[in-house]
Amino acid sequence: MSLFNHYSGLFIFVLAIATGFSVTKRSKNKVRAGSIATGIVLALLAAWLAVRPAAQVPPANPGQPVLLELQSPYCVACIVEKPSVDRLERELQGKLVVQRVNIQSDSGKNLAARYGVEATPTFIFLDAAGKEQWRTFGILDASEVRSSLDK
Repeated sequence: MSLFNHYSGLFIFVLAIATGFSVTKRSKNKVRAGSIATGIVLALLAAWLAVRPAAQVPPANPGQPVLLELQSPYCVACIVEKPSVDRLERELQGKLVVQRVNIQSDSGKNLAARYGVEATPTFIFLDAAGKEQWRTFGILDASEVRSSLDK
């Protein structure tokens, strides 16, 4: 398992909370430090809720290529990649189906086991027949997706 996986966001959140409580405990002005720590925690929570990836279960799409993203809502790398995947999905609408699957859901666990996925985000490009053409972990190369569609 890599350092950054589907629990990395949760780990960073817990670390931020622990740091906030540590600062509060050492501070002489506990009310002010507590307010700051609470604000940091609420800001992190709001940021996570705003940018977390939306998980979907892939439907059957015969005759159309699929970019399958196996991800987790607690994965920092998944959150970072979300805007580029969204942009690619809008750009290639009608030519490519982009499906995001949360590996912590039942269907996601089954797909992760089926494809041997151990870390997130993992991107798997399936051709129109549903056969895996390639896969990548971490960062998605949009030019690779475009060139795969041209083949």
